[in-house]
Amino acid sequence: MDQRPKPHCRPCFIVYPGYPAPTVTWYRHGEPLGRDALVTVFTRDGYHCLAADDPGLLEGGEIVCHVENEAGFLHRVLNVSKDGN
Repeated sequence: MDQRPKPHCRPCFIVYPGYPAPTVTWYRHGEPLGRDALVTVFTRDGYHCLAADDPGLLEGGEIVCHVENEAGFLHRVLNVSKDGN
């Protein structure tokens, strides 16, 4: 289990660092996230974060996280709801 301290983020999703360093892209409704003021995409201490001041902005939809580096790629779908399920 990874014991490194996690960065502080507003309500968000966090992707652990990888090696070689991955490119992480977040999508909602097929559109990349983080290009407007509704959510923030950032990297802190090697962790890739997607944060929203108002988690309701992401509610009721699927968030897709695409992580890729020289070793391969990972594609995950996250369902967002108010109760965190």
